[in-house]
Amino acid sequence: ARLYLEVVRKADALPSRLDYQADFWAMHYASPVNQTSVLVNTFLERTRQLDDQCACKASIDMVFVMDRSGSVGSENFAKAKTFIKNIAASFEISPNKTRVGLVTYSSSSRIEFELNELSTNESVLAAISSTVYSRGGTQTGRAIRLMMQVFNSSKTATSGTPATTKSAP
Repeated sequence: ARLYLEVVRKADALPSRLDYQADFWAMHYASPVNQTSVLVNTFLERTRQLDDQCACKASIDMVFVMDRSGSVGSENFAKAKTFIKNIAASFEISPNKTRVGLVTYSSSSRIEFELNELSTNESVLAAISSTVYSRGGTQTGRAIRLMMQVFNSSKTATSGTPATTKSAP
């Protein structure tokens, strides 16, 4: 829901914490003001019920592949970094939960950080923020091969957990 709202509303800062999401929802989508606390509590209760049923609590590995070539442009590169940071921020990043890697590409591909390199949300977000736009050609195939190497060179977060791939525009 958060990702959908972000795309639809083109908002820069949608909340990642559940209690803040409830307040956001009540503020922007609730009808009568005098029912705000009831709506917030209902939102929290229903969201927690969904969360309890969710299989997404499993440990996963994610490697983002981000285009930093000249065809993207610096403005769209900044948008892609924000998009990736928002997705990464919505997971609990740790060696036993979600591990994140980042591969960037233009004329050449580069591993910005590997799955076992960063182990906190803060360190992953900082590393994504520090990724630099470089221009150059677009060698997507090389980047995908490098991303597969990142998966293959590192054990998955838990035995038998399938790898998850996300690509930013």
